[in-house]
Amino acid sequence: MKWNCKYCRFDTSNQQILIRHYKLKHGHYARSCPLPCIHQDCPCNFKTEIALKRHLTQHRKSFHDTVNACLKCDHCNFLEPCNVKQYFSHLRIHFDNNETVQCPFQDCSFKSVVHSSFKSHRSRKHCFSTTENFRPELITNHAAHVCASIGDTETGDISDLDVLTLNCASGGDDSLEESLKHKLASLFLRMQTILHVSKAATQEIVEELCTIGSVSSELTKKAIKTVLLKNNCTLEDSSRP
Repeated sequence: MKWNCKYCRFDTSNQQILIRHYKLKHGHYARSCPLPCIHQDCPCNFKTEIALKRHLTQHRKSFHDTVNACLKCDHCNFLEPCNVKQYFSHLRIHFDNNETVQCPFQDCSFKSVVHSSFKSHRSRKHCFSTTENFRPELITNHAAHVCASIGDTETGDISDLDVLTLNCASGGDDSLEESLKHKLASLFLRMQTILHVSKAATQEIVEELCTIGSVSSELTKKAIKTVLLKNNCTLEDSSRP
């Protein structure tokens, strides 16, 4: 990520070098001439470098908390709307499995199997990078649009089931079933890697969902049978040979 001086054409990929540039080239290191925020759209100025760095921490937190893309994973079928912090939390599971993980940011070839080394690299090289700086193949713009639309029932936007059905309309029941499996697997993976739900708790949730599904299936059959009987339809027991 490039950082540009607000007063000349100087640019650098290191924020500390830009701060030093302000101090040495423009004399911004006094009460009468405070240090400007290095972000182009931020008008704030600070009397000391410590105050500026505290301010930059807030920018960093704001950037990392923003969810503005659906992101893919190089190592699994993960595809979820998430911010940088959540995405790196997901990558942790691959480090726990002793997998070599490549840095997700553009123009960076760094790889590591050690989480601490990966975390240190991110802190040094991509401190203020956002999901917009991810490699293009990891960002799914169409998915981001769909994810932004899901759940907005007041404006009549499509639901999860509608999205699932639309995506699978050309693939038949098998495609729909596979997509449903993928959705459930993605949910359980996110529970463990992002929401930090334990494996034991996840297993208990799965078992409860299976029970709920079985009860729901019986209730659905009963409701269908009731409707058919009201309309004088003949029923046959399909369980008979």
